[in-house]
Amino acid sequence: LEGQLKTKSAKEQQREYERYQAEQAKAAIQGYDNEVKSLIKEMEMPKDQQGFILEFMGVGNPANDIDITDKKAVKRLVSEAKAKKEAYDQAVIKDYLKGKGETPKVGSSSVGAPEANKSKMYLKDARKAFLEAMQKATGG
Repeated sequence: LEGQLKTKSAKEQQREYERYQAEQAKAAIQGYDNEVKSLIKEMEMPKDQQGFILEFMGVGNPANDIDITDKKAVKRLVSEAKAKKEAYDQAVIKDYLKGKGETPKVGSSSVGAPEANKSKMYLKDARKAFLEAMQKATGG
């Protein structure tokens, strides 16, 4: 009878320890979720992209809670993930096109456009023009 009480007490202690570990794990996960959410909110990005990043980081990700032995649930999860990824891609494309539609601002140039009909100057002619310019500058 005493042996049965000891084993029963040991089993209860084991269950209590397992409950404690589960509570600690849940608290750690909640802390992680809160930290990731606050960091994502600080970043400058659209709301639809924030949801994608949160899920990517494991916050609210249904893959964390799925029974991996249930093939139907896994298949459903994969199809939902594909739809979410396609929606994210479309949001990125939309943002890109929105930014691309704006006219880029080009600064004014102090140099005029190059002359198209200007004749080529050969090295011999350039030396001659340089020599004449130097003689004019020196008064000779």
